[in-house]
Amino acid sequence: VKIKDIGTAFRQFVAERPEKLCILIIDNVLSLADYDDFKYDINRAYDYIGGEILNIKRSTHALVIPVHHFNDEASAKSELANGYRPRIVNMKGTEVFRRISFQVILANYPRYYKDLIAQYSGDSKDVLTSSWIMDVSSNRAHKEVDEESVIRYFVEPDHCLFTEVDDEFEMPEPIYVAPEPENSTPF
Repeated sequence: VKIKDIGTAFRQFVAERPEKLCILIIDNVLSLADYDDFKYDINRAYDYIGGEILNIKRSTHALVIPVHHFNDEASAKSELANGYRPRIVNMKGTEVFRRISFQVILANYPRYYKDLIAQYSGDSKDVLTSSWIMDVSSNRAHKEVDEESVIRYFVEPDHCLFTEVDDEFEMPEPIYVAPEPENSTPF
C-alpha cells in the first residue's frame, strides 16, 4: 500500500468522525510500496513518505503513529556497554522521521541480547528477561533529544507497577475539541 492511499482512506475516516480523536498507526513505514517508485534514491523515498505523514497529521489533526525500525548499529557489540538501549540516532533512514515527530518512542527487548542477559543473575536477570525498555524523546528545538527518560514496563502479570482502578470509579468522558483551521479567522 502507498502512503497516498493511506492518507486518502484516513482523511475519509476522520471526516466521518468529526467529534472524535482519530488515531492512525502505520505499521512498518519501511515496507510501504512507495519505495518502489524511488528505487534508485531511497533518501528521496524517506523524505517523500515523511512529508506525506506530516501532511496527514496536519490535515486531520489526528494522532499519527508510524512504526519504524533501528539500523544495524543499534545491536552492534559495542552497544553492550549501554545495555543496547535504543537511541534516536539508531532510526533507519534519513532523519526525516525524527524531524516530523513530536514524540519518539524507541523500544527494545533486552532478552534478545544473550550477552547482556548473561551479565545478570537472580532477580535482576528475571526482571531483564521479562521486560522491554523504551526511551522517550520529544522533538524540541535547540535541545538534545537523545535520552530524556527511560520507562521500564514489566510484562509479568504478578509484577504490576500500576494501581488497579476501583470498579466504582467513574471515568469522566473525555471531551475532544478539534482545532480550528488556520484559515478560518475572519478579517
